[in-house]
Amino acid sequence: MPTLSPDGFKEQVEDNLRDHDEFGPNVIQVDLSPSFERIVEINLLKISDPANRGKKIGSRVLRLLMQLADESDIVLEVIPHSFDGPMSDAQLAAWYGRHGFKLVVGSPESRNLMRRESRR
Repeated sequence: MPTLSPDGFKEQVEDNLRDHDEFGPNVIQVDLSPSFERIVEINLLKISDPANRGKKIGSRVLRLLMQLADESDIVLEVIPHSFDGPMSDAQLAAWYGRHGFKLVVGSPESRNLMRRESRR
């Protein structure tokens, strides 16, 4: 698969999510922001309906994002914030950590910025 720009990556993710009925907007909300040259920020990855929590849907969607990011040589960044979700910010940071995101030490944006480099 060719390397995509962050904007192209965002479009590819949206297309992939549309192709999976199990990941529709009534199930999960995903908001991505292309940032710098190879960086895409995850602004929101949230299970829409509490009845769908605990089914590993968020983990499956995050793994899909990571797979597409690796194929496109994209770096993913996130500042874990629970909004009104069932997980605290610390629990959410631990969840991203289990998926390979690392805390960016000395980050001027936020002390909570986490990054996952492309595995390409």
